[in-house]
Amino acid sequence: MTQQIYRRDDQPLDPITATGKPIWEALFMASVPFKDTMSDDYVRLFGMPTVGDPVIDRDMHNQPIYTYMTINKMVEYFRAGINVKVQKHSDTKRIYDIISRYINCWKEQLEHGINIGGAPIDDLILLDRFASVVFEHAVQHLTMEYLNSDAIRDLTGNGTWMNRGSFVKAPVALDEEPAEYQKHQSLAQLFSERIISSGGSRWK
Repeated sequence: MTQQIYRRDDQPLDPITATGKPIWEALFMASVPFKDTMSDDYVRLFGMPTVGDPVIDRDMHNQPIYTYMTINKMVEYFRAGINVKVQKHSDTKRIYDIISRYINCWKEQLEHGINIGGAPIDDLILLDRFASVVFEHAVQHLTMEYLNSDAIRDLTGNGTWMNRGSFVKAPVALDEEPAEYQKHQSLAQLFSERIISSGGSRWK
């Protein structure tokens, strides 16, 4: 995912850019296997280091490399099917919170915005899928107050699978029991529905 960086210093940030900044700027200690820190081109040119013993080589190639990385970098690893381990488990809450705010901001833009032809649909779906994985860990650090907040209610559609019809449904009656939030409720269906209608693209 790439970010638009051409902006005057005195130009105020729009809501999407403001909520998205931590995705490219906030750093978290995480690890990936050594073999996954090298690109395919690098491996083709130089190969993998070896000591001549396939068992030791395999162990060496799978040793974790610890580094600070952005959410954007984690998502790129996720896109490639590479396992990323966040070292401080409580960071998963902050990561999920950042992603949730950003996805919600785009949800509002897609629903109410007028110039949405350049919406990064593919990346939003990818980010949504990554959020569902992070949520399985972050939920251990989320309070019921947080899970029942307006932002999370908007994201989850009060515990139902999100689609375009969810935006125009009647509100839940006050005497109904609040939904239990057992898992991340995806917005991928909503974003997918916008691909054809908006001519969505990747981040620019």
